[in-house]
Amino acid sequence: SVSEAAPALEIKAHAAAVVWLGFSGDQLVTVGADGAVKVWGSGGWLGRTVAVPGTAATSMAVLARRAVIGHADGSAVLWD
Repeated sequence: SVSEAAPALEIKAHAAAVVWLGFSGDQLVTVGADGAVKVWGSGGWLGRTVAVPGTAATSMAVLARRAVIGHADGSAVLWD
């Protein structure tokens, strides 16, 4: 039989689609089609929002405190 699970946490992360998400330590990092990168605490609180200039972000990789964000125009930008 199939049972329904209840989510542990649900957040309204972005004004448009979430295109990437991942963890950096105990923080959740999301990238939205709205052009924002957001860092969330383990309790679901918003710690930081960064507006990403240029075309829409489509992907991201995080390692420690550095991030590489891929964009729809084919560019990739390294952030410290």
